[in-house]
Amino acid sequence: MTDNSKAVILAVTFSFLFSIIICVVRHLSQDFDVLFIAAVRNVFALVFLLPIIIKKGASIFYTNKIKLHIIRSVIGVVGMLTWFYVIAKVPLPEAVSISFCAPIFT
Repeated sequence: MTDNSKAVILAVTFSFLFSIIICVVRHLSQDFDVLFIAAVRNVFALVFLLPIIIKKGASIFYTNKIKLHIIRSVIGVVGMLTWFYVIAKVPLPEAVSISFCAPIFT
């Protein structure tokens, strides 16, 4: 399989999983707060990353630029919470349309 084929498969898989996340967040936001949904999402991410963390050890967290990593983490969390809030409160077609503007702002 060529690199281009792998890239296409990964892009399609990402799009599918991203749409699943949108649907799940939209459905769960009727009963749960956005902060709780984000926390559960991050717990699931940790479960998938835990084998890598155990295998590689604490060395994967080493950095010379801790301030930049903290800033990046804070921006990532704020972005995720904002996106989940938009999915929960704004009509879905408008929320997805807003997401298409992300390349302009990033």
